[in-house]
Amino acid sequence: MGNQQVYLQTGDLIDNIVFGTGTPSNWGQSFVSPPVFGLQWASYPSFYLTPFAPVRLLTPGSNLTTSQGTYTNFIMPQGAGLLFPTAGLLPYSSILPLTGLSSGYGFKLALSPAVTVQIQSTSLNPVTFKFTVRGLGGPAYNARIKASIYYVSNSSTTPSILTRYAENSTDATGSGSISFAVNAGLNNYALVANAVVGGVVGTGFMSNLQSSLFLVNPAISNYLNGNILLYHSCLLGLSSVCTSLQYNATFLVPTQNSTMRPVVPVNSTGTIGIVSPAGLQLPTTSPGLLLVSFAATGSTHFAGIVAMPWGINSLGLPLNFGGTPSSKQAVGVASRSVIIGYIDYMLTLTLWRAP
Repeated sequence: MGNQQVYLQTGDLIDNIVFGTGTPSNWGQSFVSPPVFGLQWASYPSFYLTPFAPVRLLTPGSNLTTSQGTYTNFIMPQGAGLLFPTAGLLPYSSILPLTGLSSGYGFKLALSPAVTVQIQSTSLNPVTFKFTVRGLGGPAYNARIKASIYYVSNSSTTPSILTRYAENSTDATGSGSISFAVNAGLNNYALVANAVVGGVVGTGFMSNLQSSLFLVNPAISNYLNGNILLYHSCLLGLSSVCTSLQYNATFLVPTQNSTMRPVVPVNSTGTIGIVSPAGLQLPTTSPGLLLVSFAATGSTHFAGIVAMPWGINSLGLPLNFGGTPSSKQAVGVASRSVIIGYIDYMLTLTLWRAP
């Protein structure tokens, strides 16, 4: 009877999380601790989850303290970065009491992309990529890959972003290739690829930006208003390269046809110095991917492009949040298919109770 009770509570709790927004309904985009926990995206249909709240549940990285506050430096794919205010992170100990579970219970919440897109560079000129698409059942045959490459010349004196788009389909092994008329040896790029498998959508990202040129660090200043600060790595003590940078920012918004629509942020161009960060503002109603290209303003010419996810779905990031049950505890598991910013995820809840 004890195990059956855990199974029933598991189903009830995951439905409360999926169909409840929490309180306030926009708590995910604030830095407050919600009195009620839920991940439903307010004003959206059922099974649509907020892209923003899961970011507050990600595993913290190393901390960086600035005059504007303390940030956690999340671990991101190469060429991407996100500094998030540590005060806005929510530990497991603060969420557990909000579930209504009795003493002795614990849980773990996992978000996994329903479709994964692995990307491998196979040629520099023209730059060519091999895509491997997998769904929940294995390799995805005839998946439609929609890829955009955003790039800037390594020796550019201006940070203008150029872009090219291409599509292809996967074979029986879930693989497909796409080439662009771009020389990856002479350009830094960020590649965004969405894959559609029978109406289920996944996303992938790749960059060739070397860590020595990761000189721009986007930080969320105000989650609710979309305010972003751009820190020079020299200002954060992360690089000895202390040349001022010109920047050009583009915000990519996912569309219903699985492509990306560019939106120009407020203060999309300017200078990133080594004394204080630059600032820009994103639209707050939609998740997306911020791209910031930069170019050195001194006698030495170099340029690059960095990405920042605005919402957990933008890079197809996974989430593992909660505790770990012991082998002696009664355990229940429940899953739901959900959508986060047009990207399909599987939400899995593991619930346990001590014997």
